[in-house]
Amino acid sequence: MINVQYEKGYIPALDGVRGAAILLVILFHCLEDSIYPISILSKIGWVGVDLFFVLSGFLITGILIDTKGKKNFILTFFFKRILRIFPLYYLSLLIFFTVILIPNITSTNYYLNIGHFDNIFYFLTYTQNILFSFKGWGITDILDHFWSLAIEEQFYLFWPLVVMFFSNKRIIFISFLLIFTSLIVRNFYIDNPFSYVFTLSRMDALSIGSISAILIRKNIYHINKYIHYIFVISLSTLFFIVLITHSLKITNIHFIRYGYTVFDILFASLIILTFDTKKIGKITCWIFNIKFLRFLGKYSYGIYVYHWLLYRGLYVSFESYYSLPKVFILPFLALVLLISMLSYHYYEMFFLKYKNRINENTNFKELLSFKNIKTGIKNALRNIRIFFLNFKETINNIPFIRKAIDKEKLAKDRQVLNESLAKTNQDAKYWADISKKRAKDGNFFESTLNRLKQKEQQRIDRELVESNKIKSDANIEGLEAEEEANRDLNKLKEN
Repeated sequence: MINVQYEKGYIPALDGVRGAAILLVILFHCLEDSIYPISILSKIGWVGVDLFFVLSGFLITGILIDTKGKKNFILTFFFKRILRIFPLYYLSLLIFFTVILIPNITSTNYYLNIGHFDNIFYFLTYTQNILFSFKGWGITDILDHFWSLAIEEQFYLFWPLVVMFFSNKRIIFISFLLIFTSLIVRNFYIDNPFSYVFTLSRMDALSIGSISAILIRKNIYHINKYIHYIFVISLSTLFFIVLITHSLKITNIHFIRYGYTVFDILFASLIILTFDTKKIGKITCWIFNIKFLRFLGKYSYGIYVYHWLLYRGLYVSFESYYSLPKVFILPFLALVLLISMLSYHYYEMFFLKYKNRINENTNFKELLSFKNIKTGIKNALRNIRIFFLNFKETINNIPFIRKAIDKEKLAKDRQVLNESLAKTNQDAKYWADISKKRAKDGNFFESTLNRLKQKEQQRIDRELVESNKIKSDANIEGLEAEEEANRDLNKLKEN
């Protein structure tokens, strides 16, 4: 009935498992109030993180067991994990903590709160889940999804040492101890978020994945004999919990006490069934080999990092300000996927190329030389710049965004033209006023000159009249003198 055959190397269906996990997370975070049946899936979407944990435990333990005994296998593991996880994580933190420094940014979006700087140490050291466990969730929840990355990094830090120093049987024993520890911790401290994000309360998922990785390699007989029973029993248990509690919520007390572990067992059995060559395995592989799921799985890390930052930092503000209907979440999710793809190909791939070159023959002393570190930093900064340039170009070439940009540019051109016309009209009015003033001043000068000419003419006329009068008086006086002279002459003649 079941014939699990483990094969080393790349397993395409496991990309589909990652895709299913990130799809569940997206449904839980961004589509909570969607239509049926998406709303039902969104309520249970929180288990996507558990699926990630189980898969990580399965893959990481498998890698460590397969390379155990080889030269530098621990260093090789650490360097590969660093090159895969750190670049994107710290880039996202750099962008976020730069954005919240913008003056008054909190007034436009509450989630971009500068108070996050108070807890920056925890995020830089992958201990934010410890912070959330003892002091509650963050100032805002925009960085809360990074708790799962903290748990995985803490697991990566100590688990290679467990694999290196202990046999497979001892590793399984330690894994069971961690599972029981998680159950005990969650049953004694059921309060959220402690029960959900504290490291020791979530080791069951990673440990179950680790046990599965060992058994599928070393004890295939018992896997083939019992795996279908394990799958059916775990699925039935979960169905029974939902049936009696009528709740799919993360805070369901039965999920907290033992349900998380049952989910992890179910997911581990699903992962193992992808290696089954019989009918059940073929159905499982067919589901997880769906191209869309594998496509999401390829970019799942970037989607996980970016989606919540963009949802809280961007979408929520637009949704509130413009009263957007819920359907607008679809183009937003397309934008998240686009950013994740650009990030993967133009930024993360630079580090992944180095990751793929690291093996047991790598000279780590030379790798960590100052020259190589300097070159690596220089190339990383160049790739960050290329990433943002390509992101900007790609975003601008999206049809509806290009249309919006062209429309905005046209509006700006119209505004510039209107401002130019207004300035021209203003200048024309100014010069028209000047001309009128000058014309008015010219008329004033002309009328004044005419008045002056008129007064001068009147003065001349008066002087002419007076001159004529003087001449007339002179002529009269001359005539009178002449007559008097004639009279005197006549008197002389008479005498």
